[in-house]
Amino acid sequence: MKTIEIQAKAFFELIKSREVSMWSMFEEMVNPEEEQLVIFLDEELKEIAHYVLPKTIEQVKEDQKIFAQSFKEKLQPGSER
Repeated sequence: MKTIEIQAKAFFELIKSREVSMWSMFEEMVNPEEEQLVIFLDEELKEIAHYVLPKTIEQVKEDQKIFAQSFKEKLQPGSER
């Protein structure tokens, strides 16, 4: 599995300037040959998050749905599964 290290601040500035979502950037990064470990680094080069980028755009879209649902649940106080 290939590892990609990304400066989080620069990444989010890039998607903002391109007016695209994080997920569409992930779709552009998909490699059908192998999964990739994307590591987001802070300004001190410490890992702040990571994502295993799948081999297919379809799986990225499925991950986006799961992320959105999980995020929504975390924002709704008192809602539990």
